[in-house]
Amino acid sequence: MNYGLYVITDEIAATGRSPVHIAQKCAKHGANVLQLRDTKMSPEELLNCAKEVFEAIKGSSMRLIICDDLDAALGSGAAGLHIYESDISVKEAKSKGPDGFIVGVSVRDADAASKAEADGADYVIWGPLFPSYLEDLGELQGLDDLRALKDSISIPVVAIGGIKLFNVAETLKAGADGVAVKTGALHQRDIGEAVDLMVKVITRTREEMA
Repeated sequence: MNYGLYVITDEIAATGRSPVHIAQKCAKHGANVLQLRDTKMSPEELLNCAKEVFEAIKGSSMRLIICDDLDAALGSGAAGLHIYESDISVKEAKSKGPDGFIVGVSVRDADAASKAEADGADYVIWGPLFPSYLEDLGELQGLDDLRALKDSISIPVVAIGGIKLFNVAETLKAGADGVAVKTGALHQRDIGEAVDLMVKVITRTREEMA
């Protein structure tokens, strides 16, 4: 699976624009994955939203992942689940999901990444790599840490944290299989244009690295 540009929904970063609007823009302009994350919706609201997003991106190649709610992931037809703050295990999610169900895990160090891989995770989101001007991300990692992490596991690593257009290339060159963004794509006047520019940088960088 191509994790190239992995967009995470965030209502604040998107200045109130809806998940469906975000999804349509991201799908149209070439984002590879959209993670639907919302801590304010009730389980029923999240499920309904996930269904709407799934319908909105039908026919595109973008994959929908739901954050921390297995019922919403299974009930909406999403491609998988991302475990961020949920206590659900990778094994449980895999056992309940259909064939090919994708499960990712957020990690902050190599030990957690190795455990996620051993548990059967398909990928990890790792960081924070760079500072964010919208939120305190905690202790930052570095590009050398990213290189070391890539050497320690075999599943894809999606880097996160302060990733913007100007540092996408160096992140990929340090070994990231993809970049996860919120403000880098959503806190822009035109989400579609921001996604398009990032996709072009990812494509060009991968061509240079080939």
